[in-house]
Amino acid sequence: MNKILEVKNLETNFFCKNEIVRALQGVSFTVHEDETFGIIGESGCGKSTVCYSILRILKDPGKISSGSIIYKGIDLLELSEKEMVRYRGSEIGMIFQEAMTALNPVLTIREQIYKAFKGKELTKLEKEEKAIETLKMVGISSAKERLSQYPFQFSGGMSQRIMIAIVLASNPKLLLADEPTTSLDVTIQDQILKLINKLKKYFGMSVILVTHNLGVITEMCDRVAVMYAGKIMEIAEILTLFSEPRHPYTIGLFKSMPYEGTPGEKLYSIEGSPPDLSNPIKGCPFEPRCRYKEKICKKILPELKEIKKEHYSRCNFVEKLENVKGLIEL
Repeated sequence: MNKILEVKNLETNFFCKNEIVRALQGVSFTVHEDETFGIIGESGCGKSTVCYSILRILKDPGKISSGSIIYKGIDLLELSEKEMVRYRGSEIGMIFQEAMTALNPVLTIREQIYKAFKGKELTKLEKEEKAIETLKMVGISSAKERLSQYPFQFSGGMSQRIMIAIVLASNPKLLLADEPTTSLDVTIQDQILKLINKLKKYFGMSVILVTHNLGVITEMCDRVAVMYAGKIMEIAEILTLFSEPRHPYTIGLFKSMPYEGTPGEKLYSIEGSPPDLSNPIKGCPFEPRCRYKEKICKKILPELKEIKKEHYSRCNFVEKLENVKGLIEL
């Protein structure tokens, strides 16, 4: 399977006034053509920063310090800002967390979709027809009339559909979906996820799906990266990850799911909190919260190693986890 994106040793830092927050540390992964690649983890682990880094839309004081982001053989970090503009939207699109805040409140839906056509030689009529077609594709009824409306005239679910329409108007080959259903109720969330999946197949896109919801991951993804404290802790195909987790953090996430355990039993939680990323961490960042830790874990940061085909784990004692069962049994 051909790679569409390869991220290598990505380091992204936020240079604040009195400290440096090391948001991403040595992040590496690949995304294949027609694949949905999931990134999961607790809030603050760096999931969204990965997407912002890929598109190079980090706001100050955030900066990419090192690494490479290779899209179709081109390292995006070596491009000028003018060259990078050509890739945003037309090649790589992004659905943001909150559609209501991502959409411009003072522009009509027509104006916002038309911005996606920038650089394309389309007549006014062609733009109108394509905009209507795109809105219909994402399930917006009375599409022609809706073009003249403003974001505040739409519900949360409808706003998310409009954002997806704006992204798809540029026909991107890679879609970054950053917590696309965070503020939506369960029914609308399911509709949006099915819509993304349907459009992915229709347009032949690859997708990077960022979420903290393990249920969403099971429905949508082919492979998954588990992030913690700015690092990738485990990468595996979805069935492998859910049946044979091989990192203590992944196991903790699975055990924390509400439907795990016995009815009436207290819900499991991972004790402690994620580390402060402004303080350098010598050993494994998960060591203070890990039930399998040894003394060496405080001193040495394990590498992300392939423990079997297409299954990687960043743990010094993977063998301790060989008998740990996941959420499913194959």
